[in-house]
Amino acid sequence: MTKKQFLNKLEKELNILDEHEVKDIINEYNDIIEEKIKHGQKEKDAVAEVGDVESLAKDILSAYKVNPNYKKREGDEFTQSAKKLGEDFDSFIKKGAEKATKITQNVVDTMRENNQELTIDFIFELLFKAIAALIIMAIASLPFMLIRELGTSILGMIIYPLDSILGFCWTVIVGILYVVCCAFIFLAMFKQYFTKSQS
Repeated sequence: MTKKQFLNKLEKELNILDEHEVKDIINEYNDIIEEKIKHGQKEKDAVAEVGDVESLAKDILSAYKVNPNYKKREGDEFTQSAKKLGEDFDSFIKKGAEKATKITQNVVDTMRENNQELTIDFIFELLFKAIAALIIMAIASLPFMLIRELGTSILGMIIYPLDSILGFCWTVIVGILYVVCCAFIFLAMFKQYFTKSQS
């Protein structure tokens, strides 16, 4: 290992310490290696005599009251967090799939009870209604966007410095109202497919 490689690796191992402390340590070991080279040692031999980088870094970190295994601990925590996130995502997907299957089954059962056949005409009817619902939702979003921007601007002018927090809350409230509006549009367009006919 060359002196440059040794110092670069040591610097990475000590990156948890203060930048100035790391710089001083690197300069110190650079001087130690240079001194050995001046006394006739080859660069690789001088580096090898200083010791293993990881062992040296552990000793230095211990001297600074830093747990030498902090990287391993952080890695373990990251692995556990990633694993939990993956499990939560899988659970969310499974629950979503189960919910979608249940809703689809309910719609099919309702159609059967209403003597509604799954024909090409019926499929196109659903398709056009879905497109119409999306267009209506897009148009309905315009006044909500205007209200959101207007409210955010007013809050920004009169309630500084809490404008960012209140602006965020206002955006969330308007967003929730828009979602409710979209839900009503969806129900109005497709209610007949979810409601059993009275005979």
